[in-house]
Amino acid sequence: MHEVNVKIPAKAMLFGEYGVLNHGKAIAVTFDQYFFKFNIKVSSNFKDSSLIKIKSDFFSSKEIEFSIKELELKTPLDKKTLFFIKLLQPWYCYIKNRNIEISILNSYSPSLGFGSSSAIISGIAVAFNSIFLDNKPIFSNPIFWKNIRQSIINVQGKGSGYDVAVQLAHYLSQSENEPIQFWVFQNQEDSEIPNITKFKPKDDINLYGCFLKTNIYSDTKKAIYIFSQDNKKEEFANSHTKLAESFINDSSIKNLNYLMKSAQVIASKQNILPVEETTFNNLIIQLNSYKVTFKTMGAGHGDCLWTLATPDYLINNCKILKDDIVFAFSKVGDLNER
Repeated sequence: MHEVNVKIPAKAMLFGEYGVLNHGKAIAVTFDQYFFKFNIKVSSNFKDSSLIKIKSDFFSSKEIEFSIKELELKTPLDKKTLFFIKLLQPWYCYIKNRNIEISILNSYSPSLGFGSSSAIISGIAVAFNSIFLDNKPIFSNPIFWKNIRQSIINVQGKGSGYDVAVQLAHYLSQSENEPIQFWVFQNQEDSEIPNITKFKPKDDINLYGCFLKTNIYSDTKKAIYIFSQDNKKEEFANSHTKLAESFINDSSIKNLNYLMKSAQVIASKQNILPVEETTFNNLIIQLNSYKVTFKTMGAGHGDCLWTLATPDYLINNCKILKDDIVFAFSKVGDLNER
């Protein structure tokens, strides 16, 4: 039996949404505050119908179980089973005579928009790379990325793969001294393997504010489909890419403030903001009344808000609940007022 333990961090794209779907650059951040932790066991089974078990206290049923044969079925019994069947299909030739047990030991809510589905894809792929692909270097292994991208297509319909890439890059860095890391991501037109490099911001990242949850869950698959049908998608993609490139060239707070405001103009023109949500609109009104610079995030631009304000300022002045500040580039209370 083979056994692998994997820890995959949360991620957020700062600039470059939609541009990455057109081979543009994106800037992303990964952070250890939220993470998925997996224990994955693989054993041989050449006689019976091999089984896959997914265990998690975060499931209402605590456990999902299905046979390898069900990877070929088109209509599984439930949504969670369908998710894992689609995710595992690209690995079928490796796992068809195996029993697989995947235990999710730690998780975070999909509503935060920090890449829960991509974390699961990443964690399972890392384990399978170790067990089936001789633990070859991930960012020079086309077979690994071919399977990763097919899993993304199966689960999301389409996607750039940036989320999986930055989560894997952070995992490989294994640096406890860098719980927050920044990455430049770009797909290659002639390769399944993306380009990804570590990025160091110009200013102290403690000045980069924090993320607020909106309690809105946007459907990534739906958002990407809507974008693909937009006759101005090339224009919008290029606009997002330009923001990412500008941040890469100048990550000062002054330029960041300008870029975040520019991003909101683009998002408004794309009609991707969840303006039908009362709670979202009220939050925007509150931030605008205190002149807090913000940027909507996620494929649907509603899961999370990035604000250039300290937690203390948001709590004491904007009356934001402490529990709604889901991530800060500085710990709550560590910064002075903005």
